[in-house]
Amino acid sequence: MPSSGCTRKWQEHQGRNKFFFNGRCVSSRQNLLFMFTFSLLLLVMCMFYIFCLPFLTIKIGLFVPIFMVILFLLVISTMLRAAFTDPGIIPRASAAEISEYNLIKKMAKTPEERELLNERIVNINGCGVLVKFCITCKIFRPPRSSHCSICDNCVLNFDHHCPWIGNCVGARNFRHFYLFITFVAVTSFFAIICICLHFYLVMAEKDGAFLDSLLDNPIPVVLILPFLASFIGVTMMIYDHTPLVLKGITSYEDYKCTFDYVKNPFDAGSRSKNLKKALCSPEPISFLDKRGKVLPENPYIYVDYKLLEKLKTKINNKQNQY
Repeated sequence: MPSSGCTRKWQEHQGRNKFFFNGRCVSSRQNLLFMFTFSLLLLVMCMFYIFCLPFLTIKIGLFVPIFMVILFLLVISTMLRAAFTDPGIIPRASAAEISEYNLIKKMAKTPEERELLNERIVNINGCGVLVKFCITCKIFRPPRSSHCSICDNCVLNFDHHCPWIGNCVGARNFRHFYLFITFVAVTSFFAIICICLHFYLVMAEKDGAFLDSLLDNPIPVVLILPFLASFIGVTMMIYDHTPLVLKGITSYEDYKCTFDYVKNPFDAGSRSKNLKKALCSPEPISFLDKRGKVLPENPYIYVDYKLLEKLKTKINNKQNQY
């Protein structure tokens, strides 16, 4: 914990987040569903190891338990990384920046000037991309960013808020989320095969007596239900996300139909390049500086008076076009 008299930036964070280990890990405050999911995952896997794997190890060998342990570790590690990694939270404006914006807004007399204060066009790969002003965070959101109403933050490359991991999915944790659902699908599928094989081998020992085999080994058969449910659920999620990854767009952009009728400037050029960009590109640096010390803000407010002149020039040019 920080020493007395030293305030860290994560302690004054204004979003609806929880921080752990002195700001090193972050998640949403609404993480009860994540805790339930994580506990259920541990319970089901432990029961699988206790009631199913010993018999298969004797009949088949060590391959099955070793492979399942590897898959389970991959599921847990990617889930925790997705749940406790900063998804790309963008810091809110400082008090001085807010005061500067309010002063400029007061000087904007016409509705056109006020509208231009809230929207800008930036050039990305030869395409004009609209960026909007967030009235909550008091910042111009970078392209592809959006404000999450649950976490109350603007998130870079916002994809969606996932209640199962208790965190937003954005630029910094999307790969962990995608790998998590992929490993869950593989683990569930392999577990279903193991349970079916277990029941088949038990039936073979009892000369094909189905009811006797079921009564003697009810728990492995019951375990197939949560594995089947998780396999169907995450497979549907993979089915939804994979085409978007190959196109180079986020779930939020697909929901808003952002690039249905205009060119996507973030398209890497091919499906393989988009996949590589989403899963293999370097992880962006966090904007938060969570463990940085809070310093007194500069009391002097700088107002960019030239900005109004530029706005008026744009308005005049726009009016002259008509």
